[in-house]
Amino acid sequence: MTSLILKSIVVAAALGASSVSAATLTGDSVRKIVKNDGAAIPAYDEVFTVVPGTFDEADGAIRYNMDATGSADQFRMQIASGSYGSVYELSGVTEVIFRNLDFSGGESLVDLDVINSGPLSVQYEILSASSFKIFWTEGSFTLPTGDTQFFVADYVTEAAVVPLPAGGLLLVSGLGLAAALRRRKS
Repeated sequence: MTSLILKSIVVAAALGASSVSAATLTGDSVRKIVKNDGAAIPAYDEVFTVVPGTFDEADGAIRYNMDATGSADQFRMQIASGSYGSVYELSGVTEVIFRNLDFSGGESLVDLDVINSGPLSVQYEILSASSFKIFWTEGSFTLPTGDTQFFVADYVTEAAVVPLPAGGLLLVSGLGLAAALRRRKS
């Protein structure tokens, strides 16, 4: 009986010891850096604010949306339909780095779940809990009429564990109760 009570107390304390929030980037000031073959291109080093329901940043025909579904759980890079010699009119490998992703609940970015890697097989790398980069080898491509999705991915975040004051108190009082029951049984 005592072990069942103790197990129940430990489970209750663990459940009460943390709180999880939904990830959202709305209002964030995100920094975008574009590099070609490792060299930064100053004209594309910009900071922009994430606004729900809109494209957050644009470089000519290239548009970035950091919270594409309105709930900040998807990243989209879109380009107007048509034929292109390359994305940024460059050659070699182009990287676009996004820094300062501050998810409202303190979540950490751990991965991207790629939905569409585009006509140039865009790849990605998680750089930290608040930054990632996408990269590709420049080349000619065509996006058919009506298809503007160059790269689409869902954010995969790890929930922040926020200790609640009641969790610790619940654990201590539960352990005290278990000890009292054990003494009484002996």
